[in-house]
Amino acid sequence: MGRMVLLALEEVLGRNGLNTVLNLARLSYLSAGYPPPNFVLAVPFDEVAALLGAIDEMYGTQSGQLLAFRAGRACFKYGIRDLGALVGLADVGL
Repeated sequence: MGRMVLLALEEVLGRNGLNTVLNLARLSYLSAGYPPPNFVLAVPFDEVAALLGAIDEMYGTQSGQLLAFRAGRACFKYGIRDLGALVGLADVGL
């Protein structure tokens, strides 16, 4: 699941923007390689919260919320692509 969040944030922020946010959140180890696409909790929820907090800190609250919303929409797309067959959504077109 963490892979989807990171891919979505990379789509919204760009690779350099994501690396900057990961460094600000003290999660730079995630920039070396994304976790595999499965249901394993490779990125704990407290780290996702730190990542979203770093986005708010870097871009401001209003822009941070907008970026998080856009990343959430992209996250759904990656979830369908990577895990759709496992949850019975393989035939959904995006």
